[in-house]
Amino acid sequence: RRPPRSTLFPYTTLFRSHFIAQTLDALPVLTLVLNDRRQIVLANAQTLKSARASMDDVLGKRPGEAFGCIHSTAGPGGCGTSEFCTRCGAVRAILMGLEGNRNVQECDMLRMGEHGVEALDLQVSSSPVVVEGESYVLFCIQDQSDLKRRRTLERLFFHDMLNTVGGLRGLMDILRSELPERHRADADFILYALSHLVDELLNQKDLLAAENNELTPVFVTLRSGEALSMAARLGESLPLARDRLVRVVEGSAEIEFVSDMNLVRRVLGNMVKNALEASRAGEE
Repeated sequence: RRPPRSTLFPYTTLFRSHFIAQTLDALPVLTLVLNDRRQIVLANAQTLKSARASMDDVLGKRPGEAFGCIHSTAGPGGCGTSEFCTRCGAVRAILMGLEGNRNVQECDMLRMGEHGVEALDLQVSSSPVVVEGESYVLFCIQDQSDLKRRRTLERLFFHDMLNTVGGLRGLMDILRSELPERHRADADFILYALSHLVDELLNQKDLLAAENNELTPVFVTLRSGEALSMAARLGESLPLARDRLVRVVEGSAEIEFVSDMNLVRRVLGNMVKNALEASRAGEE
């Protein structure tokens, strides 16, 4: 059971006059100060704006109650006591903070908004703090709903585009062998363009995955000579190489190294493209 709201007023007066209140109001992140019962004793301005509430409205409430989580009233003791709360990242983070540990969790919340139930994808973090000899938890909330939905749309985009363009490339490869000789050059150009488009899509897909820390390299043993020859063959196939020479220097060191074959191919391939673009006709 929670203590009545009236017992929180001494703590609220302390925090409102403390420098920490002005500091938290300056932060663009939703931030709460919670007591050992997980009750709000201070909320910064960004939190009150998001919750569409005043300080008096949220004092004494737990985070789920303040933000209108649909499960906050399902348990006998309010927020954090229902069967749904056992999987709540916010509850886990706060409990870790009460134990004196910093913690970061993912939290999926369904809350009642102005237009019905809203789904939120949150990242929450907790840090233990001591103010005037009393222990509290600094609880921060970041809404990642837009970011997660964008990543989902990006994955769907690349999946659909690679399937479509890959299918066209395969179809063009079959048709090329059946076309009259006078159309073979045009067919080769279309096939090259489709292959190039597939490579560009894969490059962009891996780049976004790397930026989001979602890229999982596949490490294998490679040989430098084979990697260079592969890059040279790629360069020779480019339209820029028609009046330029791409070759591997004789006597290049032959070593084994461990890396991701596709990433090495793309790095060396981009370097060869850059070299061709910076070269004049007839150069090597």
